[in-house]
Amino acid sequence: MKMKQWIIIGIGCLGGALLLVFVAMGVLYGCETRAFVRARHVMIASPEQAVVDARQLILDFQRTRNNGQDTRWIEVDGLPKSLKIPKLRFAAVFTNHLNLVTGKNPDWSIGARIWLDHPPQATADKPTRYTNVYFYEYCNDIQTSVSNHP
Repeated sequence: MKMKQWIIIGIGCLGGALLLVFVAMGVLYGCETRAFVRARHVMIASPEQAVVDARQLILDFQRTRNNGQDTRWIEVDGLPKSLKIPKLRFAAVFTNHLNLVTGKNPDWSIGARIWLDHPPQATADKPTRYTNVYFYEYCNDIQTSVSNHP
């Protein structure tokens, strides 16, 4: 083979190797941010107690929030034991629901959600194996809607 052909083959191999590296980095990033987690992955040791504790946190937030405050972030250490689910990063309590955030990057979050009463009729939350515990996905780059609820 001529030198020119070897150079072309080398460039092709290098390009293929770089492509594999970028794909691997993307998969690793997806795994790190929990992008592949779905409703079936939500595990709760005491689901009934988790719902009771979540609803109490929501009621406490309603009672103690500042004017205009629509969310309160809670670190894992500040949660009742029943809400400390595997892979939990933090919780976000709102006036009508609690999000247990298991996957997060700057633009989206996913995890388990427990509503104060029942979820609204129009929601994209997916049921989990537990009564009153749902799986949610939210992206702050997309307008809030039925399928994209914080």
